[in-house]
Amino acid sequence: MRTIVSAWLACAACGGESEPPNESPKPPAADAGCSQGVELPGGECITAGVPADACAEGFESDDAGGCSPVLPAEPCGPGSFAVPGEPQCHEVAPCGDAKYGEAPIEPTTQFVDAAFGGGDSDGSEDKPWTVVQDAIDAAESGAVVAIAAGTYPGSVFTAGKSVRIWGRCPSMVTLEGTGASAPAVQLAEGGAPELHAVSVTGPFVGIFASDVTPVVIDRVRVHDTGYFGIACADQFGPASCVVRRSLVERATGLGVAASGVEIGIEKSAIRDTIEIDEGHGNGILVQVGASLQVRGSVIASNVDYGVRVVGSTALLEGSVVHDIRPDTASGRSGVGAGALAIDPRHRSSLTVRGSVISQYSEFGLIAASSELVVEGSVVRDAHPVTTPLAEPHPSGTGVAVTDGATLDMRESLVARCIDAGFAVRGATATLQGVAVRETVVNAIVAYEGGAIDVRTSIFDASGAVGVYLSGASGTLDEVAIRDTKPSPVNGLFGDGIAVEGVGPASAVLSRVRIESSARAGLSNFGATVSLGDVLFECTPIPLDGETHQGASFTFEQTGPLACGCGGSSETCSVQTSNLAPPTIVGAR
Repeated sequence: MRTIVSAWLACAACGGESEPPNESPKPPAADAGCSQGVELPGGECITAGVPADACAEGFESDDAGGCSPVLPAEPCGPGSFAVPGEPQCHEVAPCGDAKYGEAPIEPTTQFVDAAFGGGDSDGSEDKPWTVVQDAIDAAESGAVVAIAAGTYPGSVFTAGKSVRIWGRCPSMVTLEGTGASAPAVQLAEGGAPELHAVSVTGPFVGIFASDVTPVVIDRVRVHDTGYFGIACADQFGPASCVVRRSLVERATGLGVAASGVEIGIEKSAIRDTIEIDEGHGNGILVQVGASLQVRGSVIASNVDYGVRVVGSTALLEGSVVHDIRPDTASGRSGVGAGALAIDPRHRSSLTVRGSVISQYSEFGLIAASSELVVEGSVVRDAHPVTTPLAEPHPSGTGVAVTDGATLDMRESLVARCIDAGFAVRGATATLQGVAVRETVVNAIVAYEGGAIDVRTSIFDASGAVGVYLSGASGTLDEVAIRDTKPSPVNGLFGDGIAVEGVGPASAVLSRVRIESSARAGLSNFGATVSLGDVLFECTPIPLDGETHQGASFTFEQTGPLACGCGGSSETCSVQTSNLAPPTIVGAR
């Protein structure tokens, strides 16, 4: 090992921008002899992003390290939806020709028809009930309550019975709550009730489930509720809920909420949640020991969070979270985050697998004091919306981990963030096979004790800095950083890697390629950097070292270094060019 401390004077340079939403930005042309990726020093070829054959069901490869969901080109109208793999909008459930739809007709079935006018109802097919609650009260546990077309006002309460409530179809059967403090449908006090093929609306909660295991909510439309759409909680006893092939739209405050229970959401859509007050307009919230699994679903057009996880565990798989933005027209903000595991008082864990998070405002993904695992997923296309948290300029960080959180991200793509691709503050991030493209400010910034371990990854077309360590540590192994431009925010910098010694700061680089940086390939501000088998190509200042806040810089060479451009080769030497250190813009 030898320490490089030589210094020469030199200068800097400039450039940068992006492409249309919902498609991954195309990577720069591949190197000759490395048709699918980037050639590193020593000749090894690496690729990054989601492998073309690894997109989840309902998604297609964009051949640029990302996946795109197969969905309709335009948003679905009220009462219809689509999930990944469905190119056309469809109703929640078909109506068919039968009076009671697909409801099982069994000896114990209780029939309901609002149009019956005989006045002598007994629940038979000839003399059906006209009120749903009457049918539930008369039903044996396990029996079907079959409902014909009509609107049925008043709350429905299963009261411990394992009844199967089954409408003809959601577009023809509406259960309409009327109480200001009573759920439209309450599945509670024991049993395993089911709800199929109806619409639910009302001035309070749409569907509330507690002390029931399991509850099945299948092909149900919940809409225009004055409070939460669906709430599943252990308030009165243990519960578990399954929401399947359903649509929750225009609920108030929360589309789906769960507390202390297990809840699964399958092939469903949760959208257009209305803000109940500032900062409460979530698609899904799980809290206090809940367990959530979302598969093959779409969470869209919410103003606060798409998915919020507090003191709970959650899995988001094969799903889409998009168009999450503050409601600026109403004068209220919201946060506009895609998915979140954040409450420092309650450690949470969130796994995102085979999913796309796009068109968010503040953060695509964020975790504080929690565990975040991301596999085969895409985070891209932040909205240019200025919020109170983002002053003085628009925010839009791809992935943020803070306050002791951990991030493990593999074979994924982060693209077109308005701020950093990654922000790591006092937390730990491991990236393996990750592609980061076209971030306005920094592909990745770690600061205030953050630590990053980046392997087999590619960073292209970042603004300001590709990898920025400020009072943080980082290991980069088999990494390519290309085409780093000055920041569009202030027109400054353009460093492939910058290490700033605010407190302990260090970087270890091995088998790294730094190409076409506008200012410096690697700038060192009073920190320690270890270099082994590093190539600096077509960069005005390959290596720059600056004394910073009284601390001198150190470079330790552990392997070969190469500098040059277009096939030329020159000795790599350290220059002191009086460069200013970058600023941490956009990461909080």
